[in-house]
Order: sequence, then structure tokens, then C-alpha cells
Amino acid sequence: MVGARKAADVRRDERVALYSAPLHEDMTGGDASISGVVLPLSADVVRQWKSDTPDSGEFFEVNVIRLHLVEVVDDQLVVTMWDNAQGLRIVNRQ
Repeated sequence: MVGARKAADVRRDERVALYSAPLHEDMTGGDASISGVVLPLSADVVRQWKSDTPDSGEFFEVNVIRLHLVEVVDDQLVVTMWDNAQGLRIVNRQ
């Protein structure tokens, strides 16, 4: 959406984080977070992979820096982590 407050916010500070919450009390599907930095894209670049992109609007891509997934598996808390520096790590806790 042209002139959206969120677009102005990420132009000022390009750091972003997206979070999901478990849909069930038993943590089925886990709790995930993604963080990174936003880079602006032109409509022409976006149109290369989505041909019906409008001419006006705010377009961004996210350079993912870190991912976390926390889930309950059997009796354990399983934390799956990935970041640019250390790669993939999985920690199991009872």
C-alpha cells in the first residue's frame, strides 16, 4: 500500500522480526521467529517473478539473518536455531 506507515518504519530502521504463536496449547507446530533486514525493491524487479504487480506500491525483500523454532516433541523441548554465523543448531531439553 502506497504511503503505508509500516513501509516508512522499515525505511527508517530496516531490521524486522516475524513471529508465530502456537495454535494449540500442546504447542503442535511450534513457535517460530524469523529476523533479518529489509531491502527495498522496485516494481520492475518484483514484476520479474510476479507479472501482475501494480506500478505503485512499496516492495521489499527480507535478508534472513536468524530463524528459531521451539516445539514440544514427546517430553522434550526442542529448539532449532539457524543463523548466518553458526549455521544450524538443535538443542533438546527435558
